[in-house]
Amino acid sequence: MSPDPRLLYSDQLSSVEKLFRNQPFDDAITRQTVGHLLLGAFSEDYYAAKLNLKAFEAEIKDVISRITTLTRLHGRDGHPLTQEWIDQEYARLQRDLDGLNKQIETIEAQVFSAQFEDRLSLNDQQDTYARVQSLQAEIGQAREELDYLELEASDSDEFIASLTKKLDALHESKMVVDELNALSFEFCPACFAPVEGTTVQGACSLCKQASDKSQVKERALRLINEYARQRQSSFDLQTGRRKRISDLKAKLTKLTELWEQAGRHYTVSLRSPTTELRTKLRSLNREAGYAQRELEELAGRKSVIAELQEAQQQRDDLQKKIDGVKAIIETSEKRDRNQISQARRSIELEVLDFLRRDLERQSTFMNADSVNFDFDGDRINVNGESFFSASSMVYLRNSFIASFAVAAANQSSFSHPRFLLMDTVEDKGMEPERSRNFQRLLHEKSSAAVSENQMIIATSMIAPELDIPEITVGEFYTHENRTLRISSVE
Repeated sequence: MSPDPRLLYSDQLSSVEKLFRNQPFDDAITRQTVGHLLLGAFSEDYYAAKLNLKAFEAEIKDVISRITTLTRLHGRDGHPLTQEWIDQEYARLQRDLDGLNKQIETIEAQVFSAQFEDRLSLNDQQDTYARVQSLQAEIGQAREELDYLELEASDSDEFIASLTKKLDALHESKMVVDELNALSFEFCPACFAPVEGTTVQGACSLCKQASDKSQVKERALRLINEYARQRQSSFDLQTGRRKRISDLKAKLTKLTELWEQAGRHYTVSLRSPTTELRTKLRSLNREAGYAQRELEELAGRKSVIAELQEAQQQRDDLQKKIDGVKAIIETSEKRDRNQISQARRSIELEVLDFLRRDLERQSTFMNADSVNFDFDGDRINVNGESFFSASSMVYLRNSFIASFAVAAANQSSFSHPRFLLMDTVEDKGMEPERSRNFQRLLHEKSSAAVSENQMIIATSMIAPELDIPEITVGEFYTHENRTLRISSVE
């Protein structure tokens, strides 16, 4: 992988809030890898492992979802959907069916031999009517429980939505409090007079009254934790409730079908007189039909078993691949941890020097103690703050890009090419003197670097002492002296 020019070149079209130049279809893994490459901690295996890990995790998620769906749709009564279970169930049903067929043969022989002694009976009507009543009672109980659970689930959904709104509001409140805590006024917002400092620890920069900001944050965090706990508990209950609702709906469907069958059987029994033996024979034939249908369903499940086994094997293979790339990533990160830490610290110190030696335009820069930057998150902050005026954001971003090049020019462990091209030193309303101050600092650091480097900036307000042939390249272009000259051809 070659060095990414987005950290070597700063243009005016890129966002001042981001470290990298804008690029379509950018992703966090690529940004982090580019950053680590320039810091001197990169291996092709590590980058490939990061990309593969993302792809493998997405793939195994789909495979696990497919396994879950197959198991839920084709499993039965909690039994594992395996070839062993299918074979055992098939053998059991076949034995049952063979036994039923033998009983049917015996009853048929009895019916034939005792056709004049086999008396009419109402037992079939009575049994069928009792069956209809029993199934109707079960349907009523299941429907009553289902209605109750659906009502509870609806109430729980509203409760969870209410907790989510409260959590969102609390998070927003906490963010506002954090930002206000970090806010300091240099000028009064009412009369624009300079605001004097205060010696009271933790006092407001405007009214000078002391306040315990930690108590406000603590109360907010306590409420956030409580609402989050309640919401998670509700989620857990709702999951069990949804599962029970799904089971009840399936049970109702089955009971309704059985009730309809029993009703049809009862209607037939009312119209057709029967005998004890014929009633027994009819019952055995029904049982044999059910067993035969179950055998046919099991035969259809064999293809599902094959698909499930293939998915499970795919899941296991993907898990092995994930474990492998995670081991590569862990090994690489452990090996490069010291280099990354030292390189980041070198850049931070250079940025802090740029900020502290800036003109007195941003109090946070003058009092800068720490600079944190994330390549994958594409952001930077000073003392935990990341929101400044547009010109200060430009100065901060320029300081970071320049500090990267300066730190690399002073340490051979960097993979940075010791090159910088910057077209943003006077962007977003940057005042001339502030831009010239940055130019002087950059020239000073570039000249004092221990290794050869090239740092190019474009500016229309160059510092006078730098406007000499040994430093400047090209002419000073104006409206009259344009960069593109077009002359007419006679």
